[in-house]
Amino acid sequence: KKMRDPLGHTVALTQTAPKQKKKKKKITTTAKNLRTPQTGVIATFGNSFEIKVLTHIKLLGVGVKTYSHNPFSMKIYICQRPNKNCNNRSQYRLLQSKTVYRDARTNDDDNDKNEPTRLPALARPILMRAGTVQTLFVTSTVPIIMCTHGVREGTVIAQNRDVQIFSGRLTRDLPEGSSSSSSSRDYAWNGEIRYAPLILPSGKPRRMKVSRRGDEDVRRRQRQLVVGSRR
Repeated sequence: KKMRDPLGHTVALTQTAPKQKKKKKKITTTAKNLRTPQTGVIATFGNSFEIKVLTHIKLLGVGVKTYSHNPFSMKIYICQRPNKNCNNRSQYRLLQSKTVYRDARTNDDDNDKNEPTRLPALARPILMRAGTVQTLFVTSTVPIIMCTHGVREGTVIAQNRDVQIFSGRLTRDLPEGSSSSSSSRDYAWNGEIRYAPLILPSGKPRRMKVSRRGDEDVRRRQRQLVVGSRR
């Protein structure tokens, strides 16, 4: 189509095609699991331990080596504190509370070469950011959670490129303070965590972004000092 502008010039009109919305690429992730050595012969009410996250992940669930085939009640708590200060019960939140039945096909009464009993998947996966340390506390109403004694607290007992699991301590209740006497050190948890890495559309693991604002502020102050010295 053609039309004239106010000055009498002929102007050709062109129609532009409507913009098509770009289809978002689907990001698919494969669930993984990291298992600690299943060598424990000590049954306890509970075990707390730390997890260091190396890439961004979502925690999907937990498996626990147990002693009894009978149904038992189990709870899982998490403390997500950036400074690793998880010494008070108010810093923990409940992730899961379930009645669990141990699978007799994968667990034997001698607790030798057992497979962890997988708890149901978490209703809401938990985001764990790269570079953070999380504290998990697994507890039961009866002493059926298996641990390995003599592994120094803080020792890496399982790791891969995404996660590290450390040896922890026996504890029956959530901590009341740093000097709590209800826990015993140097007990390695027997179990596994199930998780999914967060993957970018490029297929690379999602890493933490490092802020450079501090470096920019330093450089700006240095420039101001140089300019001031020239006056």
